[in-house]
Amino acid sequence: MQELNALIKNRFQKAPKAISERGELLQYFLDGINAGRDGKRYRRLSIGFIAKKLQGLELRDLYYLKSICEDGRRRGVPFGKVFLGH
Repeated sequence: MQELNALIKNRFQKAPKAISERGELLQYFLDGINAGRDGKRYRRLSIGFIAKKLQGLELRDLYYLKSICEDGRRRGVPFGKVFLGH
């Protein structure tokens, strides 16, 4: 007979999230932007903000934007500045 705690623990485990290619790219952009934000001067952005900003772009355009952001990072430009265009 199993313990009650073991039964309850297995019952309420979350199902693994289905991650799409687009979702991985959105997470990449979110992590890159929020890495340079401390939460005091500039607030951290949400995944919804990034998704809304990129909603009209196709997947190939997102990969192009990713390459531009990576190039800017190699040149010493902050990720958020390249992404947001400021």
